[in-house]
Amino acid sequence: MRTILSRIVALSLLVGCCPFLMGQTSSQVSANVLQEYTFAIIRVFPHDTSAYTQGLAYRDGFLYEGTGRNGLSSLRKVRLETGEVIQRADLGSEFFGEGITLIKDKVIQLTWKSGVGFVYDLKSFHLLRTFAYSGEGWGLATDGRELFLSDGTSEIRVLDGDTFREKRRIRVRDGATSIDQLNELECVEGQIFANVWHSNRIARISPQSGDVVGWIDLTGLLSPIYRLESEAVLNGIAYDPIRKRLFVTGKLWPSVFEIRLSLRSIASSWRKNAPRKGAGFQRVQLPLGCFFQSVSALIRPRFPATVEGVVRDPPLRRACSCRRATGGVGLRIMH
Repeated sequence: MRTILSRIVALSLLVGCCPFLMGQTSSQVSANVLQEYTFAIIRVFPHDTSAYTQGLAYRDGFLYEGTGRNGLSSLRKVRLETGEVIQRADLGSEFFGEGITLIKDKVIQLTWKSGVGFVYDLKSFHLLRTFAYSGEGWGLATDGRELFLSDGTSEIRVLDGDTFREKRRIRVRDGATSIDQLNELECVEGQIFANVWHSNRIARISPQSGDVVGWIDLTGLLSPIYRLESEAVLNGIAYDPIRKRLFVTGKLWPSVFEIRLSLRSIASSWRKNAPRKGAGFQRVQLPLGCFFQSVSALIRPRFPATVEGVVRDPPLRRACSCRRATGGVGLRIMH
């Protein structure tokens, strides 16, 4: 009986020292297991290295591209296989072109600080009309009915697809953290994909809640030797909904990449977020498997006065250690 009581006390101490794990709400748990994706390159297509890409879209074998910089801004129709620009409309030098999207038989293009959007006929690139909006224009996407507009903040504006009037705003968050610098946008299978400016990451966003439901890490997609200036950053997402193809590129990049996404292994995610060597005892979020194996070590029969329960994780080259000593219980990450 005394042995059973001792085990219960030990288990209680361990649970008590882990409120950050056992006391989490369901939303906190979801945030901890946010899906992260890596990529595989399927095909590489040529891209104009003078194109300061601000918007990208795909339809019927062609890319539509909006480029920026005053005096260089344009709307282009590009043959995917060759990178050849087969149709082009230039903006006035007073405009800095930004994101584009295709809705029905029209192309919509934003400008950065002018507060003016352009509506073109998809086939002829004839300018049909303009519309006004407040603040800056960055990225633009559509689900076929509504438009989603980013402006560099953590909010995405939702516009009516016919009148261009603002209907509401979506605040984008990863857990409790607001995500700003949202740039080029694309609607992909019910989610909004958003480049985060000056990063190699794309956020996968729920258009209903604004929650980030996953991250795509495109680090290593393009070698730094091809980035000829500091602004030659990842910025351009297009999706082929018929063949389920995802295309990405960047400003002044030599290539457009067709990529396939895959979930990053859990071990890789833990390694990326692991505490630094020498961090010592600290409050850390342990994998549930490690936690329960540590519990098992504690309640195993005939443990001594001081118990070390260690579960090794070879892929991480570290161990999760739970130590019960006279002074109490501590959790430690060992490298």
